Amino acid sequence: AINYALEYRHKTKWNPFSSIPIINKLRIPWWQWVGFAELGRVNNEWDLSELHNDMKWTLGAGVRLMVEGVTVRLDIATSEEQGNVQMFIGQTF
Repeated sequence: AINYALEYRHKTKWNPFSSIPIINKLRIPWWQWVGFAELGRVNNEWDLSELHNDMKWTLGAGVRLMVEGVTVRLDIATSEEQGNVQMFIGQTF
C-alpha cells in the first residue's frame, strides 16, 4: 500500500463559543478548522508503478475543539465512492 496525506490546521484567535447560550458554560479555550486530502492505493505486491496507477482520493474538512480538557473532532470527507461524517472524542492515538 502507498498513501500520501496533507493536512492543514488553523487555530483561530476568535472564539465564538463564549457567546452561545448553554455552550458558554463549557470551558472551550480553543478551536481550529482543518482541511485535508489523501491519495493512495492498495496492491497485493510492492510495485511502485502499479501503486501509482488508478489511485483513490479523499478530500475533507473538519473542526477540532478543546472542551473541558478533552479534544473533540468532527470531520466530513468525500471521495469518488462516498461521503462520510465522523466524530471522535479524545485523541485517536
